[in-house]
Amino acid sequence: MVAYHLWPDAIPGGWVGVSVFFTLSGFLITALLIDEQSNTGSISLRRFWARRARRLLPAVVTTVAVSLVVVVIAEPSMIHDAAVSGAAGLAYIANWVAARKPGGYQAIFTDPGPFDHLWSLAVEEQIYLVLPLLFAVGAGRRSRALLIGGAVGAVIIASTIWWWGNPDSYYATPVRAAEVAAGAVAALAVGQLRRTPLFTMAAAAVGAATMLAWVTFTWTEHDPIVFRGGLVLVSLASVVALVVAMEHPGPLAHPLLCWLGTRSYAIYLWHWPIIVVLDLPAVGTITLTAALSEASMRLIETPVRRNLGWGTRIRRPLPVLGGTAAAAALIAMAVSLMVASPKTIFDIDAPVVPVWYLTSAPTLPTPIETTAPITASTPTSNPPAATTPQRHDPPVVMVIGDSTALAAFDGLRSWGDRTREAVIVNGSQEGCGPLQDPLFGISYTRQGVGLFGVELDDGRPPCRMTIPQLARAAGGIIPDEVIIFDWGAVMNDGVNPATPNDPTTDFKLTDPTTRDMLAAIYQARIDEAGALGATVILTTAPIPAEWAFMGNDRALEEVTARTDAYNRVVAELAASNPGVKLLPTDEAFALPDQSYPRTDGVHIDPGSTSQRFAEDWLANPILELRSA
Repeated sequence: MVAYHLWPDAIPGGWVGVSVFFTLSGFLITALLIDEQSNTGSISLRRFWARRARRLLPAVVTTVAVSLVVVVIAEPSMIHDAAVSGAAGLAYIANWVAARKPGGYQAIFTDPGPFDHLWSLAVEEQIYLVLPLLFAVGAGRRSRALLIGGAVGAVIIASTIWWWGNPDSYYATPVRAAEVAAGAVAALAVGQLRRTPLFTMAAAAVGAATMLAWVTFTWTEHDPIVFRGGLVLVSLASVVALVVAMEHPGPLAHPLLCWLGTRSYAIYLWHWPIIVVLDLPAVGTITLTAALSEASMRLIETPVRRNLGWGTRIRRPLPVLGGTAAAAALIAMAVSLMVASPKTIFDIDAPVVPVWYLTSAPTLPTPIETTAPITASTPTSNPPAATTPQRHDPPVVMVIGDSTALAAFDGLRSWGDRTREAVIVNGSQEGCGPLQDPLFGISYTRQGVGLFGVELDDGRPPCRMTIPQLARAAGGIIPDEVIIFDWGAVMNDGVNPATPNDPTTDFKLTDPTTRDMLAAIYQARIDEAGALGATVILTTAPIPAEWAFMGNDRALEEVTARTDAYNRVVAELAASNPGVKLLPTDEAFALPDQSYPRTDGVHIDPGSTSQRFAEDWLANPILELRSA
């Protein structure tokens, strides 16, 4: 897992380590329960949960506490999410909290937090609240054991069907219980397999190892098969490998592997916060993880488990667990009150013009307004006459479009404020895409492909679409450059004002009429900018993140077609309008390292992500136009 988190491209299926761990854990816990029942004739739930509390709580509490201190020092912008997710991890509900975040399971790859990895610990402990109960109740009569086992199996199967194809099944405890159950069955059956011929076991081991290796190096965390039974296949291969290893450990008994095994819990706890918060080189991450794991093992885990030093016997594990969770929740709430909430796209409230920009910029001339509605047939061969460009130094750059423009503006404004190489002016508004222009009378109230199932609020303020209107809102400053982001156009249908109750008449970009309308309104923006002496930069739209369409191939095919249509329109406009620049920004989101996360699948994440995107893809074109 550490190697996967450090080099995901080299080991695309390294996530399979979690599945193997669940199966191994189910085997070990069940084996302990079998031994206890065999030696004492019963199962002591109090002792079981006390052992779990002593084994897990001290190390995880220490990891969360120390990591929060480091976050405050190194990444203070992360503290709100870190405090909340840390509390969820200590309360063993991190998987359900993570599933409710925007982006669900995929958010751990696009917007990682220092305690996101605690979801698997939460799944494990939720299962171990139930497993010993089932074991104790079902340990009596054979019929009762079969009845309970059948009921558990039915719940697992029903849950797998319910979450079939859903990426969030990765977090769902009832679904992941199948992997733990496979290990439990292996523990019950391992004694029966000792008479199996060596050749048969060797063949089974080779088959299982081949299967696990194939998955590790070929399956990615986004592959649909992962959420369509792939986890069960992995658990079955793990069971076979585990049973064979128990009978014939061979190289698995190597001292180095034994050392890693005794420290695996600490390695699991520490490596992820180090990666997310400190962002060290791989060698530094591995070295620091090993050092902290060794310290955790010697100074915290072993003394508590053996009641040495400061460790004390936990006689009432459930009250202790509940008290720890409550204390963590109170700490998280206190920290949340002391720091600002994390910024989302719709919380971006920077002033239209940056406060540092003090200039005698020329005021806006009489606005050039369109007096008649623009349609697909509106001629654009006679645009308004251009004024003499009045270049500012630094240049004034206006970002216009919908909420995707607002996300890009967030990063550009940070770059401009820091470098003072450009004055970044906000002309974007949530939901104000090209077809939202009041001249069309169209509104975005329906989601075209059903990606998120969200309807836009009709109560928003009206869109200011024309360049003169937006410039007036910016205090009359005439922009030198206008950058247009309207990527939401590929997602939303425009409701036809003539037939608002008939979705079949909605405007969508796969229809030629809608593409012509889009081209007409963009041409109007280009003409308006030209009349003010401003240069226009058009940006290509990326396909919304494919993970958001897991299990819905129709929606992915539809939104891909819409995106292609949008990008053809802007490319044709750039080719037919001298001076208009086209930026292929869709290429930024096709990079294998996922450099620019989109937690919700559409918008660039605000903060550091949008800043990187602006510096990598937008800053140089802006400066090149200034020097042209």
